[in-house]
Amino acid sequence: MAEQKMSKPWKIRAYKLLAVLFVLFAFFQSLVFSNTPQIDMRAVVTVLGIDSVPGGRFKTSAHILVPVAAGETKSSQDLIESEGSSLAEAIDNLSVTNGTKVEISQCGMVIFGKTLSEKDVLEHVKMLMSDGRVSAGVVLISADKLEARDFLEKHSKMSDESSTNVNSFISFFENSLYMPTLTMIRFLANSTTESRSSFLPCIELKENMSEDTGSSGGSGGEGGGSSGGESAPVSKTKIESISTIVIFRDGKRVGILDNVETSGLSWTDKRSKRGFIQLDKFEEFGREYQNIAGKVSSKKASMKYLFKDGKPVLKVKVRAKIGLLDHQMFTYDLDKAKLSDIKVVNMLDRRMSDKIQSEIDAAINAVKRLDSDFMRLRYNFFRMKNKEMTKYESDPNNDFIRDLTVEYDIKCDVR
Repeated sequence: MAEQKMSKPWKIRAYKLLAVLFVLFAFFQSLVFSNTPQIDMRAVVTVLGIDSVPGGRFKTSAHILVPVAAGETKSSQDLIESEGSSLAEAIDNLSVTNGTKVEISQCGMVIFGKTLSEKDVLEHVKMLMSDGRVSAGVVLISADKLEARDFLEKHSKMSDESSTNVNSFISFFENSLYMPTLTMIRFLANSTTESRSSFLPCIELKENMSEDTGSSGGSGGEGGGSSGGESAPVSKTKIESISTIVIFRDGKRVGILDNVETSGLSWTDKRSKRGFIQLDKFEEFGREYQNIAGKVSSKKASMKYLFKDGKPVLKVKVRAKIGLLDHQMFTYDLDKAKLSDIKVVNMLDRRMSDKIQSEIDAAINAVKRLDSDFMRLRYNFFRMKNKEMTKYESDPNNDFIRDLTVEYDIKCDVR
């Protein structure tokens, strides 16, 4: 009897424990089910645009993807926008104006509009970096002739018309010789080193009118067509230019490189392995050639930093393998003029090497023209030749940009 009496309190405690566990289980289950719709309602930002608007305010625009089921997404290029008195507030207001939770951690590209690019970009890059919601590896782009919001609107039209979008286009060109790209962390690192200079790729979209031949009606008969057979003009958006870059010093824009200067910067970029080169117009073998194009299949570039007679000397070495795109161009020379294969190839090797050197020269001259060391030449001299550079800089009569000489060792293998 005593054992039975003592067991009753334990039974009561066991029932209470089971009741508590049941309540906790029901509570957490309700949280899981109540959060499911919220997850489905979240919007993921793929491209973020930032503009400066009157009154010291900021406008953010974004392309979003909205999940509709587990493992699926609605691949629409929905464009949302918001404003705020600060950049952080403008980003937060994207969720408010859209009515759903907006996630920017998956954003692959940030575009600065024309007005903002002309002001201090560095402070906004620092804000995005410190905020932590955008990945440090996001690619930064400048829309030099458009505000970011207008750019994204045109980008939406381009994505709807074809499978090509800016994200895939940028990824392709990162390893080409057309356009060096910078991530947010690299832009910040370059801007805070001794050179205090960096750059952003400049991209431009343009609308062209083309005829819509797929929706025309039947012809009006032989000898004349009716109005039903006429094709209607259709506006189509395409990438017009992606071969120039904007230069920044202390976070402020100081100029823009043209196509030749940008190409010269690309030749010295070790990450760039492939690309395109073209000889515009020249005379050889008693005749004129033009638009001789080649595809760069591989490239190696290196730079050495030396001092000769107390002055800085930059040695640039480039090795490139180039496949000629139109061999038929030289059929006449080989057959009629009885030139050897090797003579033509040697001529092309020399011409293309000279072309590469002239483009690198243009980029280095741009450093002098803009007084902005976006190639980090002075920084690398300090890093590689600190003792000699410190002694050189101690003389107030020395001027690094003025005194710098460049020696080239460029060889092309044209096939």
